[in-house]
Amino acid sequence: MQTHVLIDLRSEDLSKAAIEQVLASVVVATEAGRLLATDVRLFLSEAHREALADALDDEWQVSSPTNVIEAANHAMLGAAIAGAQWFVSVGVAIPDEECFLALESVLATDPYFGFAFPRFARVGEDGCLKLSENLGDPGLNVMPMPDLASRPDYYLVADHLKPAMLASLQVVRDFEALSGGYETLASALRDWIARSRRVGFRCVVSNRSIARVEAANAKLELEGTPADEKKLKETFPEIEALEAQWSADGLHEWEALRGRACSPNTSIRNTLLIDLSDLGAVYNGTSEAVIALLSGLSGIHGDWKVDLLVAPNVADFHGLDRIARNFRPVWPEPDTRYTAVFRPIQPWSLRQIERLHGLGLFVFVMMFDTILGDSSLRPDLRLDTVWRTLARVADGLFYISRFTRDRFRTRFPVADSVEEKVTLLSTNPADYCAEPRRGKGNFIFLVGNDLPHKWIQPTIRDLADVFPREKFKTLGYSDPTIRQLEGVDSGHASASAVTELYRDARLIIYPSLYEGFGFPVVRGLSFGRTVIARKSALLEEVAAHYRGPGRLLGYDTRSELVESVARCLKGMDVEEMPLGKLSPESSSPRSQVEFAADVLSAIERRVADPNSSLWARRQQIFEVSSAYAAHPVG
Repeated sequence: MQTHVLIDLRSEDLSKAAIEQVLASVVVATEAGRLLATDVRLFLSEAHREALADALDDEWQVSSPTNVIEAANHAMLGAAIAGAQWFVSVGVAIPDEECFLALESVLATDPYFGFAFPRFARVGEDGCLKLSENLGDPGLNVMPMPDLASRPDYYLVADHLKPAMLASLQVVRDFEALSGGYETLASALRDWIARSRRVGFRCVVSNRSIARVEAANAKLELEGTPADEKKLKETFPEIEALEAQWSADGLHEWEALRGRACSPNTSIRNTLLIDLSDLGAVYNGTSEAVIALLSGLSGIHGDWKVDLLVAPNVADFHGLDRIARNFRPVWPEPDTRYTAVFRPIQPWSLRQIERLHGLGLFVFVMMFDTILGDSSLRPDLRLDTVWRTLARVADGLFYISRFTRDRFRTRFPVADSVEEKVTLLSTNPADYCAEPRRGKGNFIFLVGNDLPHKWIQPTIRDLADVFPREKFKTLGYSDPTIRQLEGVDSGHASASAVTELYRDARLIIYPSLYEGFGFPVVRGLSFGRTVIARKSALLEEVAAHYRGPGRLLGYDTRSELVESVARCLKGMDVEEMPLGKLSPESSSPRSQVEFAADVLSAIERRVADPNSSLWARRQQIFEVSSAYAAHPVG
């Protein structure tokens, strides 16, 4: 099909060399028969016309119009009369033969595709520029060109204007002229696009068309004057809504995230955000698991660039500058995006999952247990909905034990496309106790808190009644009515104070009905203590992987617990649970480093294939959810 060309090079900011490159591309196109020299119209400043006289073809229509919109209308009318499509370029955009062919191919896809735009790349760079330099990943401007081949042939987009476009013959014939009354050619073109869109003609971006821009600072966002903007929005009130839709379009994030994951530059590709936004300035099982992960990762992160989303006061409380000194803390929002985002704390809301989704191409989450959902102590959180969604949209789910995995699976069907991995926490005594020396041993230590499933209250009352002369200490529970009980605040007790409790205890009792791992069991054993814990599949799992000092006793009933305590206090024989069945004597027990290495290697395997990301599935779910929230039925 015949093509007419209009290239507006009037800007004084354009260098002579840059304009010469554009002119050279036009020469190549005419010599190849793609264009007729007589169908080429150039707008140049007077200064550039004189400086470039030798580079101008005598058959080109070259002018320095005082009314650029009127001059453009002459060119558009010529295309309409000739039955030609119309290529318009504002500034330095250099299309080649393949670019023209791909633009034509896209327009031919649908009779209501009215305007086709190429992608852009800077001269001398290998990568493709983002769809919008102001949207998507703020830390990434250039995406790897090979990844563009995996994108669809085109994107259907809202009203669009870039430095180069090909208008179909149909819209050229139907409209024939740009509207007057605007101060810039860019605004007149936007008006034309809006008028065409109102009757059904759409804008598309061709992912197979690449136009080069010479200047490093060349703008790809064409703007009019404030007066033009006002006129456009008065004439087409819907433009503001369309602009908002364009800015919010997930395409910008998806493109940039894909580009990051496919980048040949490891400092861009191997980027990981660890979401610690829910980590508190307290010591508990959650913080212990997080610290174990960070400690392990610190020595093995390799060429991964790791950021921690963590509040400064929390980072100070846990000494993260010492534990994870190679990782960068960011707060309250990251200044970039990541190939992978990992939340080592189970999510409590859909908003938290959506936030992770907005920060990385891959989303990984670690589940500790399902007790809060099962107990319904916080029905307002709607955890069944949150975790059911997680089971469909997470790229990877980590479980701190097989026991936790089994609980999660029986409650929430996990999609086949979701990677699952059991990454048991450390069972190595060295990670819990540096020197297991004997303590004073003058009290019985109960570990738990006032949550119902910890079962501390009924347990301490039973034991206090049966053993009135024994002293008891609890971590995380107090009861002033029990005179022989001393309660210690679990959340704010120092690490050294907690260590002394484990070291000095005569017995350690862990009566919890429901756990995901059970740090107190492994810690108590690591200090060489006798630990009495409720029997469960989890206790057997942890015992099978633990090999070290201490002895472990299991019980089912209250009477069994009382009997075990009595026999231990009297030095009588007790039935011990076997330890280390799955921990070969020839190797060290599972460590924090192995735990972290399992996590990182699973993440690496998944992100090695950017196509395996479930980003599109998550985006669809959150877009639908947002639409219903904005426009509820009824």
